[in-house]
Amino acid sequence: MYVALFLLAGGIATFKLWQYYQQQPPLPDLGIVSDFSLMTADRKAFTHQDFIGKVTITDFIFTTCAGPCPIMSGQMQQLQATLHENSSIQFVSFSVDPEYDTPEILTEYATRYGAIKDKWIFLTGEKKTIYDITKNSFHLSVEDDENAVLHSTKFVLVDQEARIRGYYDSEDEESLKKLIEDTKSLL
Repeated sequence: MYVALFLLAGGIATFKLWQYYQQQPPLPDLGIVSDFSLMTADRKAFTHQDFIGKVTITDFIFTTCAGPCPIMSGQMQQLQATLHENSSIQFVSFSVDPEYDTPEILTEYATRYGAIKDKWIFLTGEKKTIYDITKNSFHLSVEDDENAVLHSTKFVLVDQEARIRGYYDSEDEESLKKLIEDTKSLL
């Protein structure tokens, strides 16, 4: 008797969950991350191919930023804490000040924010390459100012085929909740 009730309850819950996901519109396809080659804080090559097979949350920061970057990195730290148990999810932070953000500097920064090695990856490389990726692949703004680097504060969700599926405001709680939901929907 109890087994039958348990199976019935499980079946109803599964059906309701299936209905919920059927009602959710598919995430938009906002373009593909083009091919590139950069270096991780561990001095390993990281390319477009490293997005394949993983759901990736990306952002664009620099370590000497006194504005939004510490907030963004704190939010990325929270996202990592929420989603880190799934091996199909990775986090990637591109430095928009690669001339200063050497692998050693990025390693210190990663430690400060509790980045899990090989889960939250920090990238550096040639400035032109990073700016090209930011503008032409991720469709975000980045430019040098007299005193700083001006850049987007958006998180970008990338699917397992390196396709951009959404942009999320790093300073808005509802947007971050949506990012978590959308990330899980891609799994």
